[in-house]
Amino acid sequence: MHWIILALATWRISSLLVDEDGPRNIFMKLRSKCGVKYNDLNLRYADSVLGEYLNCVWCASYVVGAIIITVYLLFPASIYVFAAFAFSAVSMLADKQLWRGNRKDGY
Repeated sequence: MHWIILALATWRISSLLVDEDGPRNIFMKLRSKCGVKYNDLNLRYADSVLGEYLNCVWCASYVVGAIIITVYLLFPASIYVFAAFAFSAVSMLADKQLWRGNRKDGY
C-alpha cells in the first residue's frame, strides 16, 4: 500500500511543479527561476537542464520519485505527508472522470 501512496504522491507533486501555478504563483515563479520560459505563442520551453525537468511531468517524475523514495526510506513516517498528496491525486482523477470536462470553471 505504501508504494501506491508514494507513486500517487510522485505524480501529484510532479504535476504541481510542472503544470500548476500554485498559491501566489509559487510554482510558476519556481519554474521561471529554473529556466522554463514561454514563447510568443505562450508555448513553454526550457533554456536550462533544470528547466527541462520542470517542463514535463514525465521528466519531473524521475527526480521527484527519487526524492520521495529517499525521504521515505530515511523517514518512514513521511508516508503520512505523502498520503496527503496521494489523496489529492485520487481526488483530482475522480473529479476529472466525474465531470469529464463539463465544468464551468474550466478545470
